[in-house]
Amino acid sequence: MQMSEKCDQVVGAFIKAQSSLKKAAKDTDNPFFKSKYADLNAVWAACQDALCENELAAIQDVQTTADGVTVSTRILHSSGQWIECGPLTVPLGAKRDAQGVGSAITYGRRYGLSATLGVVADEDDDGNAASKQKPDPKEKITDAQVAELTALIDETKTDVPAFCQHFGWNSIKDIPVAHFTKAKHALETKKQRAA
Repeated sequence: MQMSEKCDQVVGAFIKAQSSLKKAAKDTDNPFFKSKYADLNAVWAACQDALCENELAAIQDVQTTADGVTVSTRILHSSGQWIECGPLTVPLGAKRDAQGVGSAITYGRRYGLSATLGVVADEDDDGNAASKQKPDPKEKITDAQVAELTALIDETKTDVPAFCQHFGWNSIKDIPVAHFTKAKHALETKKQRAA
């Protein structure tokens, strides 16, 4: 985090704004995970009035790098003082076209703004998520997940049989859904080390 040389006014206004932030509404469907989330519009709706009432504005700088998209979030006060958080790096994943970059930018802006201001969108599920049954170990990853891992495998020039053997899988399509994150993380780590 960085701040302007003088920060007394921006900090005071920031504290007042945070005290009147709204909770972001989880009103957008994520069909891939069969869940709802607070999109960028919902995050802005949760903080815009509190910022304006305290003479604050949020601006976000977006840049692309070899690792993905980076987003920095700066909170400006009418005095000229500021607070800046970031950069937050969002990997592009398998989809490196305009749509993939646009999605990464939106994702980075949403999380950057939420983290900087302290906007939350959590639901109180009375402990239901913690008590959910574990995923079916026989359920395999989806075609989209296979494609995502295959793209990472191609990028990192990974030996597929050796990769699968290391984790005890027969093939990429046979990876259990509960192991997808582990497989993706291993490949992304290899990619970062090679960069």
